[in-house]
Amino acid sequence: MNKILYPPLIVIGICIPIYIYALIDRSVNSIAPMALLSLLLLFVLWKSMDNFWFHRRLPVMCPKQYKKVRVEIDSYSQTGDVYDEESEISYRYDAKKKVFLMSRTMYMNPFRYPKEYEERKYQFKTRIEQLRIPIYGWISEPKSTIRFDTSVRLEKKYATPENIKKIRETILDLAKNDYSQNVYSKFVFEDNLTLYMETFRYKLVKAMLVQSDVVVERYSPEGDNDASQIISDKLASLFKEMCNQQQFDKLTKDNMIDKLEFYQIWNNTVCQN
Repeated sequence: MNKILYPPLIVIGICIPIYIYALIDRSVNSIAPMALLSLLLLFVLWKSMDNFWFHRRLPVMCPKQYKKVRVEIDSYSQTGDVYDEESEISYRYDAKKKVFLMSRTMYMNPFRYPKEYEERKYQFKTRIEQLRIPIYGWISEPKSTIRFDTSVRLEKKYATPENIKKIRETILDLAKNDYSQNVYSKFVFEDNLTLYMETFRYKLVKAMLVQSDVVVERYSPEGDNDASQIISDKLASLFKEMCNQQQFDKLTKDNMIDKLEFYQIWNNTVCQN
């Protein structure tokens, strides 16, 4: 049973026997509690209306997992959040502002940045306008060479299941242009250290640390052997430094290499430069 049904069902469960007793007794002492409980029930139902509204739209937001998807309710900010893993779309309903939002991160080919960004920005705005729904479409500024964020906002009265479905399908259609291949890159540090990485978007697939043309460490979170799954303090600190400097969002042609070059180094102890 959905947790949002608990409060009204608990109150209804308390009310029913009192109602039955009041109808049988028909005295002032029994009718007064019934009236007070009726007010409590109306209050609980009123407070639950936004939750009911949000949950009724789950089948179009998360078609394949709406029965088990986790809904995050923040009573203080009066917001409800859902993330659909299948579509990678985040949904939020703001009960205070009566606004519904749909957001998704899109991924680009860093070799084609910034041309691809401009192309997809135009596609996004055009497709949103073609929906003929009173909505506001937003796209982030080009601060990353591999991704940009999109968001669609509409008032509650326009957030019908039909409109949500249309917007969702449009976002997914635009997401078909996402870059879905691994990226191979290298970063040079002091002391003749070079970090080579194979990544899928922000997920690390493989990494190796080379010093003075010699491979000193290989790391793969899902490697075939235990040795490659152990990360050194040095490599961990480099990852932390890159994250702090947002290096993964600043990939350029200067630090990108091809797959063949990466695996030539990965499969050899000494680099061939």
